[in-house]
Amino acid sequence: MEEQDALKHSLQALAGLDNYNRWIYDNISRFLGSNILEIGCGIGNITDYFITPGKKITGIDISDEFTAIAAKKYRDNPDVTIVTGDALNSSGPLPSGSFDTVVLLNVLEHIKEEKAAMKLIHNMLVTGGRAIILVPAMRFAFGALDKNLGHHKRYERSDMTRVFKEEGFETEKIFYMNWPGAIGWAINSRLLKKKFIPEGQAVLFNNLFVPFLKITENYIAPPFGQSLIAVARKR
Repeated sequence: MEEQDALKHSLQALAGLDNYNRWIYDNISRFLGSNILEIGCGIGNITDYFITPGKKITGIDISDEFTAIAAKKYRDNPDVTIVTGDALNSSGPLPSGSFDTVVLLNVLEHIKEEKAAMKLIHNMLVTGGRAIILVPAMRFAFGALDKNLGHHKRYERSDMTRVFKEEGFETEKIFYMNWPGAIGWAINSRLLKKKFIPEGQAVLFNNLFVPFLKITENYIAPPFGQSLIAVARKR
């Protein structure tokens, strides 16, 4: 229950962070195809940005509470389909070989059976389709926040390179984003032992720091970050 409460709090806190959510989208938008599956869509914080002419979006989440909110939000949009279920289960509700893009944003870290999950993602893609995965980065930052959110790990670049290689993907791009966030997360999670994302800090970061970081990280790729974005193609 505590994990579900923490996830709900996290999604609600992130919902209002327009600059931050747009930053995530802008970092992955050039890799998106026209038939997108978003695994772990939650309440639609990033789904909003996927909605552009010519794109079909399927969002799936294991939480019926979250998908109810998302389904209500997109009920009048024929290009968006919201499904409740476990996409990373072999008996899940989605057909194989159906999507040119599968997106997981802060999802893979919740899954113990990482290898099995990646195999299913591979099967869902058409040949040449892309997996776009954002995960929490930097092992040194792992702490109380991660545990309360149900994270099994935080990732380094080498971890995602290995994951892609083992499941027959061809790595296209792997990069970190938000280097100050990694330090802030480590302080809140490891030193202060916080169990919920501090909303005041998140709003301040969204309003004051994200516009500057978005510009600077476009020109200077950070050597570490709060998040790691990994993109690969199905061979």
